[in-house]
Amino acid sequence: MDRVVTGRVAVLTLDPRWLCRPDVRAGLRAVAAAGLTFDLLIRPVQFAAALETVRALPELTFVLDHLGKPPIASGEVEPWASRLRSLASEPNVVAKLSGLVTEASWPQWTVADLRPYADVALASFGPSRLVFGSELAGVLARGHLRPGPFRRRRPHRAPDGGRTLFCVRWHGGAGRRPVACCTITAMTSPDEGYLLDNAQPEAGSRFDALSSLFDASTFRHFDDLGVAPGWRCWEVGAGGPSVVSWLADRVGPGGHVLATDLDTSWAATTASDVVEIRRHDIGLDAPPPGGFDLVHARLVLVHVPDRERALRTLVAALRPGGRLLLEDADPALQPLICLDEQGPDEALANRLRRAFRELLASRGADLAYGRTLPRVLREAGLTDVTADAYFPIASPACTALEAATVRQIRDSLLTAGLATAADIDRHLANVTSGRLDLATSPMISASGRKP
Repeated sequence: MDRVVTGRVAVLTLDPRWLCRPDVRAGLRAVAAAGLTFDLLIRPVQFAAALETVRALPELTFVLDHLGKPPIASGEVEPWASRLRSLASEPNVVAKLSGLVTEASWPQWTVADLRPYADVALASFGPSRLVFGSELAGVLARGHLRPGPFRRRRPHRAPDGGRTLFCVRWHGGAGRRPVACCTITAMTSPDEGYLLDNAQPEAGSRFDALSSLFDASTFRHFDDLGVAPGWRCWEVGAGGPSVVSWLADRVGPGGHVLATDLDTSWAATTASDVVEIRRHDIGLDAPPPGGFDLVHARLVLVHVPDRERALRTLVAALRPGGRLLLEDADPALQPLICLDEQGPDEALANRLRRAFRELLASRGADLAYGRTLPRVLREAGLTDVTADAYFPIASPACTALEAATVRQIRDSLLTAGLATAADIDRHLANVTSGRLDLATSPMISASGRKP
């Protein structure tokens, strides 16, 4: 069995500027070079030095332990919350939601005392950048657990390559028997809650339909942006191979196309001397180095819980003068799949579309995000911002997309009680019969240039 040795520096007991010492920074660079992370065990008074250090070492991932020890006993949220948000704005920081009861007033604390601080952390970091730690030894000093069986787990990494890690931590002290406690650390990624997971068998049919519906519009925008031989391009959330292949042909042997996704299996066939395939989480990982002439993301940010952070990552990856093209649907702008609701079959289709939107929203999708793209590009500092919308109303590809989507979300609809098996079977029969004119949500395409 492999052994893992971990350690952390209790910075909270040290000088507030300890993290800024040259010898400490040198040590932290060594941690980064080893591919490890560093736990920030600090108090609010040390946030300023921590922020300087985080910004000075973008190659190192920092884990803010216990949300930086907020002053829960006093009930004060500021200035802790503002300092936490500053750390959360840095892409190489995640936070651990743990040990809060040790900062609360004993023995009078309640869950309501903890909630404001947890809410600030969730809003600041988003679910994809929060780690949960049971911190049993500390919690038992200020709380209690409901009795239950203890199960020892071997260290285990999720089979999908995600960031779920189970580990056993041992706590003990002089003259006492060691107490075994299981800490479950779960760094979630958007793919864990993503309704339209690329690993599902219907994903290929969806990619083909999306390609038929939207590639022509995307390629027109590429032409308008002047994509040319020799360009360096980053295709974010590549999904299928069609866009990657088009970019590779356009940039030619002198160019470079980086294609990234949480699941890169569908784009793997495009790998070549020009095309690099890499797994990347746009909601969590730092931008690839090098500077790109074009960064493109289609139907990506609408599904990312921390869209603001993802946008900063995209903009940071551009070279000066580089172009960012974002394309996202706006289901709230046009919520129907059957615009001409002339009978019960169309009404059923629209009811299931409302259920689909409800599932998306429950997983953090912003169903009105598309319309905001021109504004968010300007707010990100981009210039020459333009935008338009493309809106397929009826097409064989719309039919194929709906059939694949409903099959893919069938279990989720049933589990949530949003539809019955009979509803779904009847709708799929209507779709495959070709009797329905099926539309899509408008696709908003917005581009801007980095000064």
